This record gives sequence, structure tokens and C-alpha cells, in this order.
Amino acid sequence: MAGLIFIIIIGIWFLIVLALTSWIAKKLPQRWWKIPLSILIFVVLLILPVIDEIVGGWQFKRLCEANADIQVDKEAAIGKTVYYQSQASIEIKGTWVHIVLQPWSFVDSITGEQIISYNTLLAGGGLFFKNFSQGGVPLLFNGSCRPKESLKDIIKLLEVKVLDRP
Repeated sequence: MAGLIFIIIIGIWFLIVLALTSWIAKKLPQRWWKIPLSILIFVVLLILPVIDEIVGGWQFKRLCEANADIQVDKEAAIGKTVYYQSQASIEIKGTWVHIVLQPWSFVDSITGEQIISYNTLLAGGGLFFKNFSQGGVPLLFNGSCRPKESLKDIIKLLEVKVLDRP
């Protein structure tokens, strides 16, 4: 049912944008730039409700690329016993959609020194799509980002033992 409502809303928006663009085009003088400007106005108005997800998707992609690696001191990690140390989530400010960075850290069980760390990112949907997706996730991009490497593989390779927090 939500999908049908979504399609109807998209169709209504398309017709509104078409009518509004036609009305604006009639007000423009007969110049060589009238048709290109009308097309530009149509496109801008059409994407206006989802512009926050378009720009937010670009911002999220850049943040994901900058946080896509697992940091590990391989020499210090070999054979260590570690535990997960929780850290507070960080809300990224200045983005067009809500983005939260969750740091993950594994520390040496004896010294408390950080051995392995990485970040995950989660994005919320834009204002328009937030009402149509379950959980408020974005519909125009994947709103979840984690390192490409496998933490389990790194732990196994370095023979790191992970304990429950003491």
C-alpha cells in the first residue's frame, strides 16, 4: 500500500512541476535561452524534494571512503588478548542528512592500549523519503558503511584473542 501511495505522490509532484514550469516558461521572453532555461527549471523543481538525499549521499560517500579502513598495529597485535571498549557515537554536523559515526575499539586486556580500531557510519533518510522508508533510511543511497576488510580475518591472522569486557 505504501508503494502505491508513493507512486501516486511522485505522479502528482511530476504534474505540479510540469504545470509550474509551463507557467514560468510563459512568463519568459522569447529568446534563444527560453527552452534550455525551462528545462533547467523543470529538473531543479523535480529533484527539489530529494536534493537533501542527493547531496547527503555524496557527503556520506566521502565520509565512508575516509573511514573505510581498520587501523591495527600488526606487530603489537600478534598474540594479544583484547576486549571491546565501547565508545559514544558521534553525530556528524554540517551534512544534509543525519549521519552518525560509531567508533569501535579493541584494547589490550593488560595494558589498556588500543590495538584495533575502526569506524562504522549510518545515515538517515532525507526529509521527503524519511516518511516512506522503514526506519527512516535513505532510499537513494546505501546508508550504512563499514570497513571492507573482515575484522574476523584480521583477528585470526594475527592470532588475537577477543574476550568479553572484564
